[in-house]
Amino acid sequence: MMTTGILDALTQLFALFASGRTEKEEFIGRQAASRYLRGRLPKKVVDHYLTRYDEHLNIFQLKKNLNKLSEAKRLAKLSTKVLRTCTNINKELAHRDKCIVYLRLLEFVKSTNGHPNAVEYLDVVSASFLLDDNDIEGIQALVNSEGPLIESIEGSFVISAEDKTNSLTGSLVGYKLANETLFLVKYFGSESVYLNSQIVPQGSIAIMVPGSVLKEAKTTRVFFSDLVRRFLDSPDLPKISFCAQDVSHYFSFPKSQALHQFNIAEREGNLVGIMGGSGSGKSTFLNVLNGTIKPSFGKVLLNGIDIHKDYELIQGTIGHIAQEDALIAELSVRENLRYSAKLTFGNLSDHDIDEKVDSTLASLGLWETKDLRVGSILDKTISGGQRKRLNIALELIREPMVLFVDEPTSGLSSHDSIQIMDLLKEMSHRGKLVFAVIHQPSSDIFKLFDNFFILDQGGYPIYYGDPISTIPYFKELTNQVDPDHAACIQCGNISPEQIFDIIESKVVDEYGNRTDTRRIEAKEWNDFYNVIIGRVEEPERNGLPPLQAPNSVPSALSQFKTYFSRDFASKVTNKQYLLINLIEAPLLAALLSLFMKFTPDGGEYLYRTSENMPQFLFISVIVSLFLGLSVSAEEIHKDRSLLRRERFLYLKWRCYLQAKTAITFIASAIQTLGFVAVSHYILEIPGFFWVHALVLFSVSTFGNLLGLNISAAFKSAKVIYMIIPLLIIPQIIFGGAIVRFDRFNSWFTHNTQVPFLGNVMVSRWGFEALAVYAYRENQYEVHFAELDDVIRHSAWRRDFWLEAICNSNKDDKWKNREWERASDDLISWGVEVPPKGNENRELWNEAFRKAYHTAFKEKDAVKYRLKENNELKELRDRNYNEEIAHWVLEEDRTVRILDLEEGLQPTSSPIHHHTRNVTGLNAPYYSPSKELLGFQLKTLYYNVIILWLMTVIAWMFLRWMPFGKDQSFKVSR
Repeated sequence: MMTTGILDALTQLFALFASGRTEKEEFIGRQAASRYLRGRLPKKVVDHYLTRYDEHLNIFQLKKNLNKLSEAKRLAKLSTKVLRTCTNINKELAHRDKCIVYLRLLEFVKSTNGHPNAVEYLDVVSASFLLDDNDIEGIQALVNSEGPLIESIEGSFVISAEDKTNSLTGSLVGYKLANETLFLVKYFGSESVYLNSQIVPQGSIAIMVPGSVLKEAKTTRVFFSDLVRRFLDSPDLPKISFCAQDVSHYFSFPKSQALHQFNIAEREGNLVGIMGGSGSGKSTFLNVLNGTIKPSFGKVLLNGIDIHKDYELIQGTIGHIAQEDALIAELSVRENLRYSAKLTFGNLSDHDIDEKVDSTLASLGLWETKDLRVGSILDKTISGGQRKRLNIALELIREPMVLFVDEPTSGLSSHDSIQIMDLLKEMSHRGKLVFAVIHQPSSDIFKLFDNFFILDQGGYPIYYGDPISTIPYFKELTNQVDPDHAACIQCGNISPEQIFDIIESKVVDEYGNRTDTRRIEAKEWNDFYNVIIGRVEEPERNGLPPLQAPNSVPSALSQFKTYFSRDFASKVTNKQYLLINLIEAPLLAALLSLFMKFTPDGGEYLYRTSENMPQFLFISVIVSLFLGLSVSAEEIHKDRSLLRRERFLYLKWRCYLQAKTAITFIASAIQTLGFVAVSHYILEIPGFFWVHALVLFSVSTFGNLLGLNISAAFKSAKVIYMIIPLLIIPQIIFGGAIVRFDRFNSWFTHNTQVPFLGNVMVSRWGFEALAVYAYRENQYEVHFAELDDVIRHSAWRRDFWLEAICNSNKDDKWKNREWERASDDLISWGVEVPPKGNENRELWNEAFRKAYHTAFKEKDAVKYRLKENNELKELRDRNYNEEIAHWVLEEDRTVRILDLEEGLQPTSSPIHHHTRNVTGLNAPYYSPSKELLGFQLKTLYYNVIILWLMTVIAWMFLRWMPFGKDQSFKVSR
């Protein structure tokens, strides 16, 4: 942008060079100033500053003062004015504009057949502007060229009429400015030449910037990208051939066609725009080309390799920048880029990666903001333009051969938009191929593109070609006046809005009102496309080698470390998240414990009489499951944009999941310890801190994996949090604590074992493990547990089993099995086994009575010993909970024995009946031990193994989950 001061200084400079000359030469100087200003400013402003030129010229007019000043003084005064003016200009004018000013001054000097002191003045200008020596030589050589020849200077070129790559009938001589994407060209030929629809005077030098088109007789063209490619055609730069052949795609064949058949052919150095209205299939088009979606028909080839079929051969060569941010809000600008680089360059050291990161930040103008937190869209720390540049930096740092960008300018100011598009254009200038979905580009952005692909409603392709020809193409098809007129004659601007105004123009009714009916439907535009543009001719570039990925995939261990470090850093820096996760579990424990700390009759609180202890243990299991779910439920969902980008790096899904699992496990471990510590302190729970923590952590880890599964399965955070109650509530209902399993509807429950729905609930395994351990392994009951097993089981054999077996009508096989089981019990109790049979009923009764009394006496002896040591009451009050005992003994049952096909089964006191004849899954609730692979394990260990087995199953489901159709976050597995 030029200020009034800089414009005034420029007109002074042109006036200074024209002063002291003939009227004709002064007019030529005025033309030179006009030509420079005309391409940058509106006509009204140009006219104003040409008037200022005339005023300056009158002031600097020295012809009338020749007699008053000596020649030496006059030249010295003029040189001083030139130097002062150049110094003022130098403060504001960009390097490329300085070169153009120098060019126009040089043209003026040459057109006036030189001036005795012209060289001296030009040297003053070039020295003041700090122009590159090579640029000075190149500009001078181009201005002095009188034919299709130019001195051999770095950056100069000649495209002769005989050159096969030249589409013009004449020759083109040019020079590329050093370190600038700008070409100076001079045409030699008999035809008229137009630059962006404006005629170029014969012998004048045209300035080609990105998006420029040089036309000869309005037919043949030379694009800016053609000139760029001449400098890209070197052995050092890889050649790219990207073709889509007869591609079409259906959401559900043969219905719901998303994209109608199209062909494209592109090569390195091109920036290709994709335009279309809402619902035209732009995103699907982009995803088909980048390999995310496999087309229903046709194929996409990169250097002859089918990117959907042989994707292993092109891995790492394609990049994608989504419309939404692929950033971690909690990390700084530099951290975001550094972690991305760590996942990209497995062959570089940390020092090399840091250098690469810093140089990328500096080149994109992000160095000053490198330590700022990125923030979210709603919690902005850096601007929208800086966010977009950082997103581009994630791909720019590895420079994929082919880059796809979705809506790079969405939501940005015009200034930020042009900066972002300049970055993409620079990538194409470095030999990359860039595709960008663009919406309502400005004129400057529109002209940056080398080709445009336009889609209409329903996925119909309607145009493919250069941008400058877009408006004339549609104008000609609709029979508009002057179809070749695309740009503004005065300023050269193009209005891309015209394109959709023509495409979507409506029919007018007899009253002059626009209707909803389009003049030309999408299918008709597509018919024109098929006839006029049709099948694209593929460039003859056979035998191109496969592209080499610019990055190397890190090892699995390195990926895990980076994922873990990135996730850990993002959570630690989020103070709110950290605080809530640290205090959530202790607060819940305090709330739960304080409400459940019941004191009967207002007396002293004792653990023994705490009536809410079973409920507390069950709710603690539910809370741990909930905490595990809440820690992980959004983990993968919030990373979707990251995963969508990183799928093109071909990283391992397993490593990402391992890091996520490790982070959530650590969080759950901290929460579990906090919950158990606070609750045990308030409720004065003795003796099983680490057991309680182990069970809750085991439940919580399953919750972690369950949360990760739903996070991966559902695309909406609202749906995820709606799912959580549906997962928690069945755990409460079918956990066996709120409603006993034997009291469910008869079609659901089972006589002795836990029903299937109960067995798939982690709450059932967690609560049973805690209840059984709290009853049997406390410091009081541990003295009597085995004796109570004998007492209660022998009493059941004597009082219920013996009566049932003697009166049973079952077959002999069934009876013999029962007698054998009873015999095994007597042997384990050290009692002699009587002969089998009903006739020996009294002997069996006596044997069971003996076992009962022996165990009872031993129990009394232990009690007496403890009482003698004054330990009995204290042990009972501090360690034994009567309510837990009531729950696990289930002595309220009216039916004490069941006559089943499997045998006679007790219904009460399951905590004292060891079931050695069934598997662990079929054992009654509150069984003291369970069988696993032929081994009898305590219920605590068995249940913990089951909990971790369920966690492993959840992990396997996540690792090889059946959500592969969701390509939005699919990565290499």
